[in-house]
Amino acid sequence: MEEMFTSESESSSNKGLDFSSVATAGATYQIKLFEIAQANMQLAFEYAQALTAVRSSGEFVSVTSEYAKKRMDMFNKHTKELAEFLPSQLRGETKPE
Repeated sequence: MEEMFTSESESSSNKGLDFSSVATAGATYQIKLFEIAQANMQLAFEYAQALTAVRSSGEFVSVTSEYAKKRMDMFNKHTKELAEFLPSQLRGETKPE
């Protein structure tokens, strides 16, 4: 009877969430979000700097189009990274950065 109870508790603990890995994944996720925020701010500063050099409406359209494309590319990249990140962390997989 005791063996049965022990094996049941061991199997249920293997099925449950490991809270230390969840906490680690949460901390890593926060770091990733901070890196994304930094990249967004850097791009915003570059855009503002490029706008200060604009001398015509044609240049304005060109600079704005260029940075809109960069912003969309960055958004797509970060969305993909975040979508892949959490499931891999919960499975215990780690990817080199």
